[in-house]
Amino acid sequence: MYMIFGRETKALPLCEFNCVMSVHGDQIMSNPEANPESQPGKPASDKDAKDKGASEGSGAHVEANRADNPDVEQLKRRVLSKQSEDQRASDTKTQAHQNGAYEVFAKALPDTVSGDEHTIKFYRFGSADARPKAYLQAGLHADELPGQLVLRMLIEQLEKAAERGDVIGQIVVVPVANPIGRSQVEGGYMQGRVEKETGRNFNRGFPDLAALARKRVVGRFDTEDETANTAKIRKGMLKGLAAIETNDAFESMQIELLSEACDADIVLDLHADNEALMHLYTQQASWPEAQDLAAELDARAVLLADISGGEPFDETCSRPWYTLKEKQPDAAIAHACFSATVELRSNNDVSTDYAQNDAQGLFRFLMRRGLIAGEAGSIPRLLCDATDLRAMQQVRSPCEGLIDYKLRLGDRVRKGDVIAEIIPAEGEIETICAITDGILFARHNQTWAWTGKVIGKVAGSEVLEERQGHLLTD
Repeated sequence: MYMIFGRETKALPLCEFNCVMSVHGDQIMSNPEANPESQPGKPASDKDAKDKGASEGSGAHVEANRADNPDVEQLKRRVLSKQSEDQRASDTKTQAHQNGAYEVFAKALPDTVSGDEHTIKFYRFGSADARPKAYLQAGLHADELPGQLVLRMLIEQLEKAAERGDVIGQIVVVPVANPIGRSQVEGGYMQGRVEKETGRNFNRGFPDLAALARKRVVGRFDTEDETANTAKIRKGMLKGLAAIETNDAFESMQIELLSEACDADIVLDLHADNEALMHLYTQQASWPEAQDLAAELDARAVLLADISGGEPFDETCSRPWYTLKEKQPDAAIAHACFSATVELRSNNDVSTDYAQNDAQGLFRFLMRRGLIAGEAGSIPRLLCDATDLRAMQQVRSPCEGLIDYKLRLGDRVRKGDVIAEIIPAEGEIETICAITDGILFARHNQTWAWTGKVIGKVAGSEVLEERQGHLLTD
């Protein structure tokens, strides 16, 4: 697959690639009409830009609208010269099957403090105005790797579905959501959880979409028409995001990702824990709706919280709906976005077998939710009950030392059971016990502890008094 990028240099807030493609296999054709006119500060997910990209995106197209850029034009000619007559005939056939194409587009981020350039690649299957819409991303914490392979394999399955004309909703997939973190390699390891210059967590501090929508909604919400209110809120969120003037690449990346996700009906953010079983984080309002996802992925824990603290990506997308409903209880406001963070076991569980099974589970989930035509079969048996995130014990070390785990992942524990011992260089060995009944679903693979380090997680059923405020591990 060839890709041509034409980049305009803009002042912050946002930089975008002036490149929109519809792709089928490895074929590329030039289409001078494919890219909508770029507007400073306007996200690519603005409805006008989406509609235009969708209406002109059936077939294999590449557009670099910087016609005055000789390097881009030369590269375009070189790519096109590689196409044989058979390939061109294949392109024509692709254009005849509008449901058999998908769109690939890229957005450029401003240079980082160190001068690095980064882009985010998006895959859109189905029409840009189709409903329902699902958005899936991986690698927001860039060193959490399994999801990136899962989404690569899901894209392969979606390509085949698109060729059959089976994509009936809109599915946006971002296999590498955080190119900034991916480039942070130090000491022989990728350091992708926080930005190296500032220490900011890549999955915290997203903007308040409810506040953005409230400022830009024209008139009052309807008391009966949920559909009209949903459209009004989504439009307000997109306008609010487009108006944000960002200060750096980190903030621009947040806006670019949210601009594609905030108007989705389903948002799945794929992560991985240090050493863990499959588990999900989602909102109280999303259960039991999320049972099908948990069952398809064989989740061993589902943790519920409307507000976990820190403004992570998934909550940023779903929280506006119940926040706005709370502020205007008489308005007909639906819970129009189901979101979840999917923790794909352990960071080191990069396996084609795991990834293929997970991708198939996500595919069947999307099929059941009406985005893909076909029969998904019966829902697998649910392996766990959902529990309150405030009932999850964060097992913390009381001191520095080596960790000697006494329990394995998946073990059932009762209050008072010994989970681990901390062995210092000298002095007394410290014992850490469970303070609740539940399942040990996460541990730390580096068996060295310091005071306060989270070395395990137990999904319990009773809310713990100590669990207040920020409920996630930073």
